[in-house]
Parts: sequence; structure tokens; C-alpha cells
Amino acid sequence: MAHTLATEGVITIVFLLIITMVFAVASKYIRIPYTIVLTITGLLIALANIGLSITLTPDLILFIFLPPPLCVS
Repeated sequence: MAHTLATEGVITIVFLLIITMVFAVASKYIRIPYTIVLTITGLLIALANIGLSITLTPDLILFIFLPPPLCVS
């Protein structure tokens, strides 16, 4: 299966969400407020310079950003 730009973007966002969830759960055990842990996690991801590039395409917006507001209402 060929990876298109949209699937690579979805994979990148899912990867970042998994990293963030792991650190958010870990914050419960190390007793630091999760907002601080999430801020530090975001800074570490940004400073790591792993070469993650996210390009917003219409497919990415439809699959990632549109469903949550629709499910809430």
C-alpha cells in the first residue's frame, strides 16, 4: 500500500498523540500536574528535531479534526 501525504500525516499525528498519552498517564505516577508534563513533552518533541512535518490537507482535516466536534454536538 502506497503511503500518500494524508496517511503519513495521520500516522504522524497518531504517533504524537500516543507519546502525549503515555506522558500524561506517567504524570499520575510521578505526581506532577499533567499540564506541566504535557508542556515539557511538547517542548521536547519540538526541540528533538526529528523531522516530523505535518502538512494540513483536506483529507487530514476530515479524518482528524472534523469528527471530534461532530461527536460532541
